[in-house]
Amino acid sequence: MRNSLFAYTPERYPYPAYISVNDTGSGVEITVRAPQKDDGSEGDTAVITLPYDVYKRLLASEPG
Repeated sequence: MRNSLFAYTPERYPYPAYISVNDTGSGVEITVRAPQKDDGSEGDTAVITLPYDVYKRLLASEPG
């Protein structure tokens, strides 16, 4: 089962950068896309799946 936990896409077209955080049932999948490239093509996309304990540590962390 996949459940969206958070998503953000700024108002920029046609290929805005974005972040999507989803509970996959076995961990938390984070997908990010870089801003549109200078040539107008879609930015690179990366996906990582974190175990729940690592995701909880990420949420508890503070800047600095």
